[in-house]
Amino acid sequence: MVFQIYPMLRGLWMAFTDYRFMKLNYEPFVGVGNFIEAFTDDMYFWQTFGRSLYFTAIYVLPMVFVALLCASIIGLVKHAKVSGFYRTIIYIPVILPVAVAMLMWREMFDPLYGFINHFIAGTLHMPQLRQKWLNDPKWTIPIVAIARIWKDMGFCTLLLIIGIYSINKELYEAAEIDGASALQQWRWITIPLLKPTLTIVLVLYGSIASAAENMMIMYQQTFGPENSALTLGYYYWVIAFRWGDMRMGYAAAMSLFLGVISMIIAATIFRVLRTERA
Repeated sequence: MVFQIYPMLRGLWMAFTDYRFMKLNYEPFVGVGNFIEAFTDDMYFWQTFGRSLYFTAIYVLPMVFVALLCASIIGLVKHAKVSGFYRTIIYIPVILPVAVAMLMWREMFDPLYGFINHFIAGTLHMPQLRQKWLNDPKWTIPIVAIARIWKDMGFCTLLLIIGIYSINKELYEAAEIDGASALQQWRWITIPLLKPTLTIVLVLYGSIASAAENMMIMYQQTFGPENSALTLGYYYWVIAFRWGDMRMGYAAAMSLFLGVISMIIAATIFRVLRTERA
């Protein structure tokens, strides 16, 4: 009630008021005024929302695919201790503090001393491909997406491994007797029977992600080159806690909009995968 229900109801109410933290007892009810302002008058709203959509598009599906690939490979390991070692290794990034993970990737993309440029120039012998990664606005979202995929993939992988372990091994034995290759077994047995687990994974990670915390740490609380790190989540955070008189009501309205879109996406995922199973 204190830490979940009340904040949710309070935030829902604030979305329909012009609550400003720096103004004492100022919380006039404005109805849908905040939403109208965001949709029609705020020049940053649709730009930041577009960046959030772009980030989600290049984050969710690659992360789920890589996690599925890793889970499938680990699922083939028969030795219990070796399999446990791989599961531990792939989960380590999840338990790292997000600040440590993002600062590590920031150093890796450093144009002068970072590992990425060193690898391109020294190992691949293609110095012409070196980039000023953190100073180029077209790389802002992809860089944070790569770091976030590395950070989150372990948890997604473990969920999928649990799903793989729950599949009856006799199905694979029967398919092998019938002459099915390992790839065919993965395509026609593993993937269809993993749909319930994939549904959970996609619902957990398929919402509109703004990566506000990741952006702030990676670009040290700036908006990145040409404001390219200013996603919607980052935008309503600065409105609520940094700019002007802290318009928490307006920020809550944008957060509610993002939440509703995410709910629609989750409902669509449930509907599509349930239809396919039928």
